[in-house]
Amino acid sequence: MLPACKKPVDPEPQKSSDTSIKGITAYCLSASRGRDELTASLDKSKLTIILTTEALYSDEVPVDLTNVIIELSLAAGATADLRQSYDLSDQSKAAKITVTAEDGQTTETWNVYAVRTDPMIIIPTSVSVTATPVWSKTAAELNLKSPLWGSRGMCTYRENGTDYLYVLDNVLPYSDDNKIRIFNAKTAAYIGDISGFDNGRPDLDPGCRSYMWACNCDEAGHVAITRLNADQAGFFLDLYDNAAGGWKRISTPLKLSQDAPGLTYYAGKKVQILGNLVSGRGMVLATWGHFYGHYLIQGGYDIFSFNDGEPSSSIDAQTYPCEWWAGEVQQESLIDETKYITWTFETDYDIREPEEKWPYLHAAHFELSDPVSGKTYVVSQECFNYRILAAKVFNCGSGKYLYTLEQKYLCTSPYVERLYYISDREMLKTINPSSEDWTKFMLWEREDDMGGDDQEYHFGSVSVLPDESGNSAVLFSYHASSDSEKAKITATRVTFNETF
Repeated sequence: MLPACKKPVDPEPQKSSDTSIKGITAYCLSASRGRDELTASLDKSKLTIILTTEALYSDEVPVDLTNVIIELSLAAGATADLRQSYDLSDQSKAAKITVTAEDGQTTETWNVYAVRTDPMIIIPTSVSVTATPVWSKTAAELNLKSPLWGSRGMCTYRENGTDYLYVLDNVLPYSDDNKIRIFNAKTAAYIGDISGFDNGRPDLDPGCRSYMWACNCDEAGHVAITRLNADQAGFFLDLYDNAAGGWKRISTPLKLSQDAPGLTYYAGKKVQILGNLVSGRGMVLATWGHFYGHYLIQGGYDIFSFNDGEPSSSIDAQTYPCEWWAGEVQQESLIDETKYITWTFETDYDIREPEEKWPYLHAAHFELSDPVSGKTYVVSQECFNYRILAAKVFNCGSGKYLYTLEQKYLCTSPYVERLYYISDREMLKTINPSSEDWTKFMLWEREDDMGGDDQEYHFGSVSVLPDESGNSAVLFSYHASSDSEKAKITATRVTFNETF
């Protein structure tokens, strides 16, 4: 018999060492926008993946990069350590994805970045303004007890068809006369007071007593007064709500001592509130400033973040790269962190300067800082009067505008209200009073027949209430004086006529 032959054993197939990425699908999911697709590009030499957002119009909600889902098509048998989602909102930091070949030994680790595409800006080619006086009342006519000091805080809000104007009528120390006065914004008719600065509800700790400096509304209509952190005062925030039974203080969510961790001295000279400080997300942006406004300090601001009425345990203090006598920082929205910065730098102020030089002296500054593009747009100082006392950036129709209360050279010089068109960012870089486009930028101004007191307090405030029609707004301006017959609040309706 012939011996049996053994069947040869097939060698095990060699496992692949291929780690290549054949395809990428990436997208963002958010409640505000739904699904946003991202465009992926790979740089094999640097093991880098770039995910790019689509171009949006400038008034759209930005793509939310905190919840990015990534799906990979890989070489046969390869795997990747993908997470359920990635937070790529910090475009300077990379996420890591490691691809392991079929052989289980060969690996490649990729760096994944997200990049936002600059928005498509659709703006009017020109805007003209029709301005109509609504009303003008002296502090005496409004029965304001503190015509000078009360000029520091004023805000407006529309609720259930009624337009409200709130004025923080108070002196620097505590006084029984300190109130938030409420007026009908359309007619200047007196409605009532918000009281209880130090008693409020009996179940609450005492609220603000002195150094109450700013009055603002959040986007849900809660009224907030804030205390300037100066002279051992600390930083307080009292919230009031028009619940059943009238206006009541509902909480004091911020009650910080002067040396609280992270709190900056002089925080709260100017204050902006975004979102809702009682429910959901909210934010308080407190600009630094000396209470009189004629001392040079480091520029900057503190940000207090809120979630369902509770402030974050940490304060985000941001230093601005300059010093100022007075400044005001505003942010576009909770989502869009574009900043608008106005400030004055008055080191050259000298009342002995010849009067003919005054129109050519400028201490006011305005800048727009876009964190997405990394660009800062600086407007020439020649575009403004000597100092800016108060400013408000707002949107109306398709345009973005800057409303200011300015003052000419002397502290006793007349007040000047101005309205600027700031949608065209490229124009901001080159505009000046001799430019052909000057009237496209500076749309309207009104010079008052009175100026400030000689105390150099540099007080004043403005507020804006856009109409529901979308093509007009009412501008409110408080012109400060210690004389109640001279101090006044003005209301002016501006109607925008846009050309595209």
